Amino acid sequence: MDERMRRQWAATEAKSYGRGGLHAVSIAIQMSPNTIRKGIQELAQREKNPKHVIDSRVRRSGGGRKKSVDADPGLNQELKRLVEPMTRGDPMSPLLCSGLV
Repeated sequence: MDERMRRQWAATEAKSYGRGGLHAVSIAIQMSPNTIRKGIQELAQREKNPKHVIDSRVRRSGGGRKKSVDADPGLNQELKRLVEPMTRGDPMSPLLCSGLV
């Protein structure tokens, strides 16, 4: 079962229990109340427009940790300087070919 279906199933269960249902379902299946609320919103959108495409993402895109080379522009050159003595003349060394340096 994908995450969207699980979220909407939990929302349906929470709605069927009425008051306190969201909290009870959240504890029973160990799912965040915010995720269940998102499922309730998705179900409401589906009721208004059955052909509405619902995105399976809960979080916005673009989040997460940025690449280290973006934070420190000199990091790539410094890593290359550290690895070059270990390549022993092999330009196809796994460290150099993997794009890490």
